Amino acid sequence: MVAFSDAHPGDLRKVVAITAAVGHLERGRLGLQALRTTLRAIDAEIVWDEAIVLGENAASPIRDLLEVLAPAVSRELKSQ
Repeated sequence: MVAFSDAHPGDLRKVVAITAAVGHLERGRLGLQALRTTLRAIDAEIVWDEAIVLGENAASPIRDLLEVLAPAVSRELKSQ
């Protein structure tokens, strides 16, 4: 998942949350690392970059992700 806000016209800065739905926490780390590297190259503000383990307890980290992402996007939109 990649979520972002629109930045200033001509500005590549984005607010980003990246994650992967995985069977166990060690899975997906290389892919997230590669995506993180690419996003940093375009000066993205990464507010979340952790895998989320599938299962009954997945709702909690998804909620945590949204609690971090929503205010960051709101701040970015207000600064435009």
